[in-house]
Amino acid sequence: MPPSPEPGYRVVWTHHVKHQIRRLHQRAAALGVGPMVAQTVIAAADALSVDPEALGDPLYHPRGVAGTVYHAARPPLLFRFVALDDNASVVVFGVAPLPGSLLDQPEP
Repeated sequence: MPPSPEPGYRVVWTHHVKHQIRRLHQRAAALGVGPMVAQTVIAAADALSVDPEALGDPLYHPRGVAGTVYHAARPPLLFRFVALDDNASVVVFGVAPLPGSLLDQPEP
């Protein structure tokens, strides 16, 4: 098995996103899919640290920031992040249930 690529990007998860992930994981655990959601977050974090452009689809270039905003659908989650060009950083600013996924259903 080939070795994993070395991380080239520093990944920053906003406080809001950390809270979103905790809530999503609690909901996933109640639905019996906690491990799948945890693995999805871990895999996304690994991919973001190596090649964020390959993980998501570009949405736009924000004014005043040298970077690109992306979204990435990794069932059952949707990630929103910005890859900053000048310092090889990625800021994850949104994580939500993928529309139509089990996590997207209304709570009882």
